[in-house]
Amino acid sequence: MRASRRALSYALALDIDGVFLKGSNVLPGAREALDALEKKRWPYVFVTNGGGVTELQKARSLTELLGVNVEESQVLMSHTPYRDQVETYRDKRVLILGSKRSHEISKHYGFTHTVVPRQLLAENPTAFHQINVESSSPGDAERRKVQAAFILGDPYEWGLDIQILTDVML
Repeated sequence: MRASRRALSYALALDIDGVFLKGSNVLPGAREALDALEKKRWPYVFVTNGGGVTELQKARSLTELLGVNVEESQVLMSHTPYRDQVETYRDKRVLILGSKRSHEISKHYGFTHTVVPRQLLAENPTAFHQINVESSSPGDAERRKVQAAFILGDPYEWGLDIQILTDVML
């Protein structure tokens, strides 16, 4: 919701995919619908179960495609709620699953000690074929302990990601 708008007791949450866009194509009537909302000064946000980009990147893309100024604060991605977890897990080791850009997004949010499944596999090359992941020493195990896992989008390598996530949860 834009800061310049007056406080209202309502706002609209607008799904992006299949409602305003199909891929990168604007659907018929989308721009007209947004023009009507803008004229009435109704507050709205865009929501999507998609990920892979930051809210700012998505806002810029929507601005260009839809022809209205979309602010970062008006975009809620599937991974946006993870921002609330940064204070708890900022300096703890967390597993990030998703597209290749998910790791970059987690750093953008403020997570500082992140790992991706390929990194955990490199630490223990047999992890992809064994359920029980052991490390070389007890001290090493504590240092390598993953405190949380966040899925920021569709995993890049489903098999590996599911196995590593299962190992972490066990």
